[in-house]
Amino acid sequence: MNNERNVSSRLYWSLYHKKVQLERENEKLLIENNFLKNKFILNNISEERRCSFIRSNGKRCRQKGLPHQNGGEIINGYCQYHQPK
Repeated sequence: MNNERNVSSRLYWSLYHKKVQLERENEKLLIENNFLKNKFILNNISEERRCSFIRSNGKRCRQKGLPHQNGGEIINGYCQYHQPK
């Protein structure tokens, strides 16, 4: 009976460690998936959603209306900062 208890205990801990390992791998995959999703969104923003303002050096404004940018949403082709008055 003691031998059966040892086998059962080892089986339980073996399964427990496998479960923990799978949970960690799942968490890593979720993080990687989220990263790839964000990268896909950033790479597929159309030119229409980009601010049309041409700066004094002849280059275009880089605002794309993304949440982490300061220029705000793109409305009528311009970010909030460059909206014609």
